[in-house]
Amino acid sequence: MVIRKLGYSLFCAALLATGCEELATREADGGTHRDVIVGSADGALGDQQAVSDGAAAIDAVAGDGSVPVADGSLPPSCNAGCIVGQQARCGGCGVRTCSSAGAWGNCQHDSACQTQAALSVAAPDSKILLGGRWDQSTGKPRCNWAGCSFRIHASAKEVFASIADGNGQTGNPATWGTRDNELTCYVDGKRVARVVLERNVKKEYQLVTGLSAGPHLIECRKSSEAMRGMIQLDALRLNNAALHAPIGWSYKMLFIGDSISAGAGNLGYPTCNGDAQEQEDTARAYTGLTALAFDAETTIAAVSGIKAQDPPFRQDAVGDAFGVRNLYSLPVTPAKDSVQIALINLGTNDGGDSPGYRAALGELISGLRGRYGNIPVVLVQGPMNTSFDAAFKDLMQAHSGLTRVDFPFDNSPSRVGCTSHPNLPHHADLAKQLVGHLQSDLKWCRVNP
Repeated sequence: MVIRKLGYSLFCAALLATGCEELATREADGGTHRDVIVGSADGALGDQQAVSDGAAAIDAVAGDGSVPVADGSLPPSCNAGCIVGQQARCGGCGVRTCSSAGAWGNCQHDSACQTQAALSVAAPDSKILLGGRWDQSTGKPRCNWAGCSFRIHASAKEVFASIADGNGQTGNPATWGTRDNELTCYVDGKRVARVVLERNVKKEYQLVTGLSAGPHLIECRKSSEAMRGMIQLDALRLNNAALHAPIGWSYKMLFIGDSISAGAGNLGYPTCNGDAQEQEDTARAYTGLTALAFDAETTIAAVSGIKAQDPPFRQDAVGDAFGVRNLYSLPVTPAKDSVQIALINLGTNDGGDSPGYRAALGELISGLRGRYGNIPVVLVQGPMNTSFDAAFKDLMQAHSGLTRVDFPFDNSPSRVGCTSHPNLPHHADLAKQLVGHLQSDLKWCRVNP
């Protein structure tokens, strides 16, 4: 029996189902960003409703309070045990961990766990897990790249966060001062809120509300690309709450790409305002959806308009393998064990295959291996340019352990958002293809449906 820590109720029959949730969960424009239109299982749009309970979908629990899963989409090897190092909720305040033998350990309860009427936790704190690349050199955690996240394991009625937005501030990496930073928040793996931050303002935001008795896994991920600027997490405030032993991620992923990987333009269907970077949601790009499917700690090092042959970008994306330049992100040197796999989708802005393109990707692959060891690297092409077949073949001969995913070229009107970029249903299909590749070729176990 495989144990999972994440449950769902507001999504369609599957997270990566084409159309319904990915196109239909559009937030109503009211400032709070908490109302959604939820699609039904047949792909139809439902009525607008407020997001409330993040626990309604928790499956029937086992005797120790852990959550069993019976997911036929998992490879047989995944149904036989658990992912080494994976953690799962159990009991009221407990966590158990998958051993090196692929078996679940005993439930370890947190004796300090107790419910308080109000609970405030200043960041950084050991019970607030930070995922992705955060800079803590100033004392408070800050991040730029999409996918960086903070996570708590808690029983709480509602959760608030004090966040400072640094878009356009002097001394930060180059930013677009006219576009807002955004967070996407999840409860037990279910997307419940999209929070738009106010530019250059520090304030408290409501992240989730109306939760039933927990515990719950509550996480918020930055869903805007690095050029929108940094965010700084100052503190969390929970009402009627208890913080439990933290639960880590199941995998660690690094995506390196351009506007496609950032999700640029994916919200621009059926109406595009002409600004692909304004109408983007990285959480619902193929990158964010794939990371969610595998419950992965994630860095999405993606910059709109970037080329594979741009050396400063490659240096920023890898970390210190080339010497940290920090033109696009904060000065973070990632830990050597912070990446288990790298997925590269670059070349659309290079205009096609060339000796310079091949040399740049070869240097990038060598830099990744030099930084993170002999990790798997996936070469991705498409869906806006699919002219890299020969380059990929040569690179796969020159570097061991590479695999490839070819997104089919598709610019049909129903599949594009702003400026010919993939829209939400298109990204959902790309994610489904990539998830299948990781399951079949690398034998990864999908954590979330």
